[in-house]
Amino acid sequence: MRRTGMWRSTQKFLANFFPTLLLLGYIALLLCRLNQWDGVVALTIIPIWIWAIVGVALSLVSWILTRSAASLIVFFVWLLSGIGFAEETHGMIRQLASGFKRGPAFSEENNFRIANFTAAGSLDAVKALAESDIDLYLIREAPTLEELEDFAGDLFDSDYCISHRGELAIVSRGNLLSEIIPEDIEVLHARIAFDERQIIDVSVVSMPETLPTVQIWKPAVWSELRHRRKQKRRQVRRALGENEITNSNTHRIVAGGFAAPPQDDAFRPMERAGLYDPFFLSGEGWVNTYPEPYPYLRIDSTWVSPGFTSRKVFTMEVPGSEHRAVISDLRFPMTERVESVVNDG
Repeated sequence: MRRTGMWRSTQKFLANFFPTLLLLGYIALLLCRLNQWDGVVALTIIPIWIWAIVGVALSLVSWILTRSAASLIVFFVWLLSGIGFAEETHGMIRQLASGFKRGPAFSEENNFRIANFTAAGSLDAVKALAESDIDLYLIREAPTLEELEDFAGDLFDSDYCISHRGELAIVSRGNLLSEIIPEDIEVLHARIAFDERQIIDVSVVSMPETLPTVQIWKPAVWSELRHRRKQKRRQVRRALGENEITNSNTHRIVAGGFAAPPQDDAFRPMERAGLYDPFFLSGEGWVNTYPEPYPYLRIDSTWVSPGFTSRKVFTMEVPGSEHRAVISDLRFPMTERVESVVNDG
């Protein structure tokens, strides 16, 4: 009888303690994700659905031990948050919805397709995407300039341009008006004229990794991730900085391997510059890009200026690469004339 009484007392205590602890953990994580403090980057770079799995599992254990209604409430709070806030859910819902609705056909007029990907130094990876009618290739770990010249000549005939720097490359139809190749940052800038009215400043970047780790309990890991976050934010700011090929008559595309989730505070300079990630409007399917063959992180993304209209964003496998390609279907903004843009530059 005494043991039964002690267990009931313990069970009653746990019925309040566990749900309260899990709810406080949920609130703390929510505040961290909303504010994106550098000091807790080790927590915020972990996808919300992983935290939701942990919260759901602990809530379920709490309910099994205590049979309390509070445990069930916290269980559903974690479950619904994991489903509702996860980018993967939004992409899958859009993909399902697109199969039921009939919209206007994707006209070729004034539209184009971007591929943002890692080629792992292989031309075969670039060729594999050519079947998808890509207009603009933004490449990291790029093949050699000679290989890209041959590829672009076969694909676009004489209507193409290439900007190449180390492991970064931009291959596009149209004409290269100017380019900037900074020496102290892994970024490549190019201004491209697709025709007389469509002028775009394009940047492809490669940044140090800021990825989740199982060694999250180590203070040294927290310190290193915090340092990389700050470094990445400075690099993003530099990649967006005013330079001689940027003016009000052109539009911007900044893409590459940012090695951080899209809500990360490293992207704050992008948001302040008025750029947006088209996925949030039209991403479809399983949008995570790393690591293959079962990607669970979206660390590669494409950001564009507001003049672009996003039609669809999805991912594709790239032979030999650990990253999936981010494919973005966009509608061009209209500029005044090539001559005025060149003169302003």
